[in-house]
Amino acid sequence: MSEVFYGITLTPAAEGKRYQNPRFFTAPIPDVSRVHIEGDWPEIAAAYLAAGVDVVVNGVAQPAPVNEAEAFGAAAQAFAETQAEAKPAPRRRAKGDADE
Repeated sequence: MSEVFYGITLTPAAEGKRYQNPRFFTAPIPDVSRVHIEGDWPEIAAAYLAAGVDVVVNGVAQPAPVNEAEAFGAAAQAFAETQAEAKPAPRRRAKGDADE
């Protein structure tokens, strides 16, 4: 596992890390344990967070995305699954609506 630094210029923060120019980002690098991003590159941060890699943007660690149902446990997961399969309620007709 290694660390990668994305930034337009090399800075002291890049020392000891693999340097990548963010302008040429196409996909996350495999087998990376942590990514440091200097500047405003949200697509890079999102790609690595989705891959489960620790991300630090401008010196601030970014939280990993959380599945809301998993965060609240098995009951919430079961409820979310039933809601995904539920059919929409039938539309109520107002007085005066013509029969179709």
